[in-house]
Amino acid sequence: MSEEKKELPPIIIKKKKPDEHAPHGGSWKVAYADFVTAMMAFFLLMWLLNMTKPEEQKAIAEHFNSYNIFDKGGRPHHVTPDAAGRENKGAPISIYEKIPAGPTAREDAARGGVPQLSPADADKLESDLRWSLEAASVDASAHLEISEVPEGIRIDITDAGGRPLFAAGGSSASPTGATLLKTVGAYVATMNRRVAIGGHTDETPVGDARSSNWELSAERAMAARQLLSEGGLALHQIDRVTGHGSRVPLVGTMPGDARNRRISVLVLHEAAQAPAGTGGEAVDSGATPR
Repeated sequence: MSEEKKELPPIIIKKKKPDEHAPHGGSWKVAYADFVTAMMAFFLLMWLLNMTKPEEQKAIAEHFNSYNIFDKGGRPHHVTPDAAGRENKGAPISIYEKIPAGPTAREDAARGGVPQLSPADADKLESDLRWSLEAASVDASAHLEISEVPEGIRIDITDAGGRPLFAAGGSSASPTGATLLKTVGAYVATMNRRVAIGGHTDETPVGDARSSNWELSAERAMAARQLLSEGGLALHQIDRVTGHGSRVPLVGTMPGDARNRRISVLVLHEAAQAPAGTGGEAVDSGATPR
């Protein structure tokens, strides 16, 4: 006789309907505000991208790619990683339109195809050089003076108290002088303009009876030309190398001022040109005193 199976009680699941009028929080407002802010930022970004040139966009992107909170920051927005002087975190490179060196460059300049250097160019050049020198741990404020002249923009690299560019009475560059000149050469090379290099001394007579400030300034100008070229300045960009002696003081009211002992790099309005038949390299002009 089989035992009777006991019937299990039925399982009853009760579902409670939510109150249709239950109070709700304001978190949706925060999410909506975030959405509106993000959309505003997006459209602002689109507008900025539409207003900038492709080369500027590339440079801005490089600035943020190179930014480091443990360093002095990224490169200036006009810097590209393949610029000359890359050993010093990348040297600033100008956004000037490039003018290829060639036999027609001088003709293009005569026709007005090469833009004249402007006050804005001088300001930009000065800020770029100061940043580069700061990156190279050089106090640029004591050594660098930028001015506009009829021929273009003149960069005066001067002596500073206790930090001369060259050995006293000689043409051997000091470590500071070499760094200054190489950094300037790296930047000026990117401008694709011709330059005139000048050596200057103060009125202190040279101790050597067989020499004078004329010879000393010319020797220093040629030494500066070599260091500028090591920094990246192309030979076809060099228009002339000149020794001025003490004839053109930077501080005329103080003939013995250290700033009168300097190297001037005059960036000319005209574009660089590789003379025909030289393979793109110009022969150095003589350091003729005048």
